[in-house]
Amino acid sequence: FGANIPPGENDLLYAYRGLFGGYPGLFSMQPYYQKIQEYTRLENRDMWEYRLTLADEEIERLLSHVWELRNVNFDYFFFDENCSYRLLELLEVARPGLDLTSPFEYAAMPVDTVREVVDAGLVGQVDYRPSKRLELDTLTAALSAEQKVWVRQLADGEREDLADTGLDADAQRATYLAAYRYLRYRLNTAPRTTEMAARSLRLLRGARKPGGFSAPVVSTPPRPERGHRTSMLGLGVGYREFSEQGPAGNEALEYVDLNWRISYHDALDAMAGYPEGASLVMGNLALRWQDQEGVRLQRFDLVDIRSLSPRGEFFSPISWQVQLGLERLDDAPSQPLVAQINASGGGTWPVMKGVAYLMPALRFEYNADFREDWRLAPGINIGQLWQGTKYSAEIAGQWQDFSGAGDRKVLKLSGNYAWSADSSLRLSIDYRDQPWGHSHGVALSWRQHF
Repeated sequence: FGANIPPGENDLLYAYRGLFGGYPGLFSMQPYYQKIQEYTRLENRDMWEYRLTLADEEIERLLSHVWELRNVNFDYFFFDENCSYRLLELLEVARPGLDLTSPFEYAAMPVDTVREVVDAGLVGQVDYRPSKRLELDTLTAALSAEQKVWVRQLADGEREDLADTGLDADAQRATYLAAYRYLRYRLNTAPRTTEMAARSLRLLRGARKPGGFSAPVVSTPPRPERGHRTSMLGLGVGYREFSEQGPAGNEALEYVDLNWRISYHDALDAMAGYPEGASLVMGNLALRWQDQEGVRLQRFDLVDIRSLSPRGEFFSPISWQVQLGLERLDDAPSQPLVAQINASGGGTWPVMKGVAYLMPALRFEYNADFREDWRLAPGINIGQLWQGTKYSAEIAGQWQDFSGAGDRKVLKLSGNYAWSADSSLRLSIDYRDQPWGHSHGVALSWRQHF
């Protein structure tokens, strides 16, 4: 089941229509091997297979119901009535008496629906299928810098063989295999030509010369449903000190934050079961109690998506981030609540057992304190991120140029310690250089996923 999306749909329009029901949803059937090729080869997704323990008569009942639903348009929403939710409904039909959908009245995250199916005892064997991109990355990681150069030359047709390289038989087979897989990866969506077919065959023959070489196996990561749950409740305290008088004439602020996130995962959450470098936050609400002000909305992120894909010798993906929501400028004199859209794109590189990123950015902000309510500010996001199953940390710097309204500069250090899959402590320290003054702050929060 999936949304019926027109070819060439704009990414922003796709996100908008998906959130607000702009697409019809349809059931479709196709050979399973084609779906595997689509995900692992063409879209470079890792796949997890959960084999269902349905009896023959239950499978027959499921297929009969799918036949009844052919050409029926359903509403499609990213949050709730999505692909995973509709599949739960099918399983309820297949095995009457099951109740899989009632926990997902307001939101149905795919990993949560998988967890529900596992808990219902419907899953037998579980298999992992890494993407072709990940298989290639694993293979090339074991090669020397010189071998990586030869891989590119072989794939590009600049070199016919490895006879003059001095490599032993195993190293030659590994280099040929990497070149073959790299070439096939590049040709995934390209029309097949006689020249490319001949080059692929030559590389494959080199990789399969007699010998004992076997390609490195991709290690199996933790299963997705065993990672942290997708909703989160947080309680924190914080302190901010100003170099001059801050809001309401105070030299310092103390506050308590209550944070509720509908879903899903941010970069500092425990990594087990989640893809590295990717974060998706939807419906993030923070309320703040502050002396003299009482309880107010501190921020609301409708959506905050970030993808940090490291660049290397063979691939140069674009890293990007999009954030949309409300944010209170708590160090400004009147602490205004502003509407903002942030978008950035750039590069990410492996550095010091983590990743470093550099992304030019634009911030579109509505601020009633400005003479011109709407402003567009170019800027730069730069940082270093380390992710782990227990410890995660990030150093982030941000600069934004609001022209006549001044520059905003922020340097922030954040750390997260997860003592279980669903419980963690997070600490952040920052320094801000804003048009209205300098300040530094510290915040500590307890976070519980549920």
